Amino acid sequence: MVKIITENQNNDRETGLGEVGSRLVKVYPDFDVRRYGYSLLSKFLETLPKLKLIQEGTKVSVTLYEDKSKKDMLEEYIIRQIQMTGGDQGGISLGTLGGNRIRIQFGDFKVRDYGYSQFKQYIQSFPKVELIEDGERTRAVYVED
Repeated sequence: MVKIITENQNNDRETGLGEVGSRLVKVYPDFDVRRYGYSLLSKFLETLPKLKLIQEGTKVSVTLYEDKSKKDMLEEYIIRQIQMTGGDQGGISLGTLGGNRIRIQFGDFKVRDYGYSQFKQYIQSFPKVELIEDGERTRAVYVED
């Protein structure tokens, strides 16, 4: 199903529910949604996490949910980690954040892939994040408006 929708999107075509059903039966002649416990193809497709149904009047089209980019997921993760430490706890050290947590969650993380030569510069680029230096450690703190 994803392949059908992707092919149509690559050709700037919308994928109608009927087309999905027709092409599924063409590729898998014995396909029947009732085997999966559904009476309608639309109800079956709604259960699939990558697909989204859009209804405009009587016309139903099927599209793919946009996956968040790795960059977006990384930035959300970093902000969440900084927020969890809270400003009153003194923030999170950059060593803990970059050295441990990000590498565990995103094993192939390289700050240069995001256009920065140092992790510190990358973190400074986040809105609402302040860096606090206290001798040997630099900590990131999330600042509310």
